[in-house]
Amino acid sequence: MSTEALQLKVDELNQMSLTKMVEDNRVQSRFVSLYNKIHGDVSGELIYEKEKFNFLRKVSESAELNNCSRLSLYGAFLDLSVNGLSLDQGSKPLAYLMSRSVKTGMKDQQGRDIYEKRAYLEASPYGELVMRMRAGQVRHVDNPVILYEGDIFEPELLPGGQKTARYKPAIPRKSNKIIGAFICITRNDGTTDLQWMLEDDIKRLQGWSERNNSKWVEENGKKVKKDGPPNALYTSNKGQIDTGFLEAKMIKH
Repeated sequence: MSTEALQLKVDELNQMSLTKMVEDNRVQSRFVSLYNKIHGDVSGELIYEKEKFNFLRKVSESAELNNCSRLSLYGAFLDLSVNGLSLDQGSKPLAYLMSRSVKTGMKDQQGRDIYEKRAYLEASPYGELVMRMRAGQVRHVDNPVILYEGDIFEPELLPGGQKTARYKPAIPRKSNKIIGAFICITRNDGTTDLQWMLEDDIKRLQGWSERNNSKWVEENGKKVKKDGPPNALYTSNKGQIDTGFLEAKMIKH
């Protein structure tokens, strides 16, 4: 198939149903060729069939994802191929399909910014580790240590750039409030690195998510922009910070 025949225009994407888009021969060819070339493999066809099913299932389960632009969904689908990740949601999921509100650069008749929903792929802690190990960046990552209110955590940078920390958990625990986490990463050369995130870092990233999910709402007869809820990865079902999110961010850093 020629390069011209493989090209898929935005106008075409916008007119396609999601199922038709991922099953389009040009999308399939692009997905398979990217996977085989980037990962030096010949299993792109099998990966395509598996992730096509996973992708369609995840979007069908989410009203937010259904409202995302076709172009962003197309890009997120191809990112599965590029990153070699999967949307299988087993005990150790590698990736999540997320959405956010993004400025289009256009204004409405009242001069307000116009936003659109865009989908993107978010690697889980396991996905981040798979990609880092595949790239030869890390050998091993310890389980994260979660910091709770009342714990002592004093990080220190030693001469030569080595990071260390004094950690003493509060036993018995004084609070269930998560205030951060740290993790030890072993590089391929045997050296180690300590990464951490504290409460201010968490609040900053959560605020970024809320702003990305902002929308215009009617209030007292006027349109006002309100921050939306943070994406599901930022909080657990108990309303606290998701520990898997902290681990992924520390590995990525």
